[in-house]
Amino acid sequence: MCESGGGGAQSAMAEKLYGVQADLAMKSYANWEKTYGPLEAETAADVRKLGDPAYIQQVVDRNVQDVAEQFTKVKQERERNQWGLGINPNDGMYSAESRALKLAQAGATAGSSNTTRLALKNTQLQAKMGLVATGRGVSSQAQSGLSNAAGGYSSLANAAQQQQNAENQGTGQAVGTIVGIAAAAGF
Repeated sequence: MCESGGGGAQSAMAEKLYGVQADLAMKSYANWEKTYGPLEAETAADVRKLGDPAYIQQVVDRNVQDVAEQFTKVKQERERNQWGLGINPNDGMYSAESRALKLAQAGATAGSSNTTRLALKNTQLQAKMGLVATGRGVSSQAQSGLSNAAGGYSSLANAAQQQQNAENQGTGQAVGTIVGIAAAAGF
């Protein structure tokens, strides 16, 4: 706390308010650090996981498996229908449909894999941007509160210094006047 050189009750009140403001800023940051700091660290780890090549491959493999399962069901349904209609599996039409189904499955597999990779990359990028914005917001809020308090203390110190300078100047003038009177009186 700084001394107010004559500002009295107003300076004391302002000084107290700046102290409260600094305390609130420090408490706010401590609360964030205790409550949200661990969540931020956990979220950051999850975001890093989204970019891990092994994790990406695991997700892509699950999608490829899902596509394969769906095409297997379609193929089995098609075979049952053709057997029910008496179509020979050695027929050229049957072979052409099988090739078309395999090509469709290859396209769906490639499309699913690429879409999954892109979606994971975009999700990771958005999550990173969110984390950065959160971190900046918290530190900016704490810095702003501390900066305001420091600015207030600085203003109080400047006012006290100006008051002291005015008092020193007044004392100097009074001493000069007394010395002048004493000299004129012959002391």
